Amino acid sequence: PQCADLQAHHYETVLEAPSGSIVLASSDRDRHQVLRHAPAAWGVQFHPELTLPMMSMLMDALATDDDQHGHAQMRDTLRPSPEGPSLLKRFVAFARG
Repeated sequence: PQCADLQAHHYETVLEAPSGSIVLASSDRDRHQVLRHAPAAWGVQFHPELTLPMMSMLMDALATDDDQHGHAQMRDTLRPSPEGPSLLKRFVAFARG
């Protein structure tokens, strides 16, 4: 699909794409959501392997009394990511050639 909801959780981002890399996908939150660095080297800023229930459990576990990152609020913004597993399977097939 041209656009998909996928699980993402990170405190850092790629501010500038490395020289020679190609930006393959971006989002409102991250200009460099997917990068290709070489014919067989990619970088992603999302988790296609995580489902909504898994991500909810992670946010619950990280939402402590001293939650400086707002994990409890993040949990409330999570959405299903039904394309994640099929995207991961297609990527594995592509990477294997």
